[in-house]
Amino acid sequence: MDFFEHQEAARRSSRRLVILFALAVGAILLLVAGLSVLGTVLVVSSRHPGDSGAFMTAESLRRLPLGRVAGLSAVITLGVIACGSFFKTMQLSGGGRSVAKSVGARRVETDTTDSYERRLLNVVEEMALAAGCPVPAVYLMENEDGVNAFAAGWSLDDAVIGVTHGAMRQLSRDELQGVVAHEFSHILHGDMRLNLRLTGLVFGILAISVLGAMVMRAVGEGMSHTRYHRRDRSEDGGAMAMVVAAFVVGAALYAVGSLGVFFARLIQAAMSRQREFLADASAVQYTRNPDGIGNALRRIGGLAEGSRLRTAHAMEHSHLFFGASSRGGLTSALATHPPLASRITRLMPHWDGLYLGPRRRGVPSEEAVSHAKRNEKRAAGHPAMMGLAGVSADAALKERDVAVTREMEMGDAVVSIGAPTPAHLARARALIEGLPSLLRQAVRTPAGAQAVLFALLCDPVRPQVVEIQWETLGRHVDLSLAELAERLAPEVSRLDPASRLPLLDLTLPALAELHPRARRSFEAGVDALIAADGRLGLFEWALRQALWRHLIGPAAARTPRRRRLAHHHEDLVVLLAVLARVDPSPEHSKDAAEKAFAAGAAYVTGFSSSLPAANQVSMARLTQAVDRLGMLRPLDTRQVIHACAAVVAADHTVTVREVELLRAVAETLDVPMPPLLPGQRLI
Repeated sequence: MDFFEHQEAARRSSRRLVILFALAVGAILLLVAGLSVLGTVLVVSSRHPGDSGAFMTAESLRRLPLGRVAGLSAVITLGVIACGSFFKTMQLSGGGRSVAKSVGARRVETDTTDSYERRLLNVVEEMALAAGCPVPAVYLMENEDGVNAFAAGWSLDDAVIGVTHGAMRQLSRDELQGVVAHEFSHILHGDMRLNLRLTGLVFGILAISVLGAMVMRAVGEGMSHTRYHRRDRSEDGGAMAMVVAAFVVGAALYAVGSLGVFFARLIQAAMSRQREFLADASAVQYTRNPDGIGNALRRIGGLAEGSRLRTAHAMEHSHLFFGASSRGGLTSALATHPPLASRITRLMPHWDGLYLGPRRRGVPSEEAVSHAKRNEKRAAGHPAMMGLAGVSADAALKERDVAVTREMEMGDAVVSIGAPTPAHLARARALIEGLPSLLRQAVRTPAGAQAVLFALLCDPVRPQVVEIQWETLGRHVDLSLAELAERLAPEVSRLDPASRLPLLDLTLPALAELHPRARRSFEAGVDALIAADGRLGLFEWALRQALWRHLIGPAAARTPRRRRLAHHHEDLVVLLAVLARVDPSPEHSKDAAEKAFAAGAAYVTGFSSSLPAANQVSMARLTQAVDRLGMLRPLDTRQVIHACAAVVAADHTVTVREVELLRAVAETLDVPMPPLLPGQRLI
């Protein structure tokens, strides 16, 4: 399956789970209603026995409002489940950050100087740029010595990667990369959203058992209080019967709720195991290194702590983690992960059954030295590595890409969406290494990240416009920030166009740390720079759309993708028309634009339209169109992306600027498109 089919499969799985949980809730309501009726009969019977003195008569039973009792108890139970699910879902509304906070993780600062943390951030950055998605925030579970990790969030925009202290310290770089690639599989395949929904639903059913436990505790405390104050009096039979009945109802609620949770987690575990196998396989696909993730699993088996976690929320979020967060007891029947040996055998068929012990300290520095030595050795005889030995960064990028692409068979770029390869990983690493050190340092701090974005928006081609832009920026942000942006602008202007979008993605973790007041000032500065020249270019528009989507957070991302493309043909016309006219060259005539538009339209089922006049399309209409297209079902989104790619490639000449513009448009539609490799076809 490709990226869009995985997303559609996750959407169907989510719908099936909602149906299954609804059936479970329905069964719980029936049981609670039945128990409520039984409890009512017992209580009333103890106060008003029948003629025999043993039980109520049939006539007395018919006079009882048992239907109302059953209905009321069912409504109350449903309210408890709904409130529990709503409460938990609202707790998780912050996306991945909420999960990280609940398990006691702290955010790893983007400008950290710790060698282990720096290595972790580098691995995450490389994988994100290779996949063509925003760089997620990284969290560290400092108090956990087990080897484990998780990915959480509602969408690509608010995803986070969490890693335990044990994983960061015990795993080699290749092993850590395998674990991170596994978690990126969950990000790209839509597992995160499903996992958060599962957490909310399970908590709603769990609330029933919690309510039952509260009733039993209250009855127990009440009975102790009564015995203490009435030890010299005779017991009141009716009152005692009511107490017993209340305790029985509480115990029944607890049992019913626990049974519901058992089946809910059983369904959850079965689905999680299959997704773990898929994520393991995807990690190998991304890195072409089965030993990386395989040895990480062997490391878990060889450590005393394994992958176990101490946090009280380990069981609640067990389906999110790379490895099993607990062992023993009933958890083996409800295991959210396949057996460790099974996972290793699938990755390493010739595994000898031996696990790996703890690693010695000082690994990052030793690995850095050995990595540098390997680079120096390769530089002597491998042209792709010459850039690391003193050749210009641009030359290193081109030569390395040529070497990598010769070694790999490449498919179309649109086919690689959601499925990055080692070639993309090498390309991402080269892009990062090719950035000037001044920019690499700047994107790691909130102030520097803002300055880099301001520099990306300046117009180096028209000096008179640049002067207006800097003057305008100074009126909206701090003077020191405007001066920093002006100092960085020459470095940014010299960048290859292929580095501009990755540079944006690298700034996102630092920008996410902005205080709300600073964020408002930053937004005002961006809008002022864009408006300074009196026009809104398509790249400026795409950059702004992607930036706002990432900074807004998960609110828009949680909107269900249910719309059909057949109802949004006018929106697609606007998008394709803008892309068809993006080429400013004189030879790009009206006929060429019409040909490009028709090439894109051919990829959409049942689509028939002609290129509208230029005055019928505006950037405001484009913004509205993309917002609506972002709510399409995944398989319909695939048609939109393919149509956009066909428009760009219609003249059989694809420039870097056009590709990066297409990738920026894809980001606004929440589609991660890896960087185009040299010699690779677009579609």
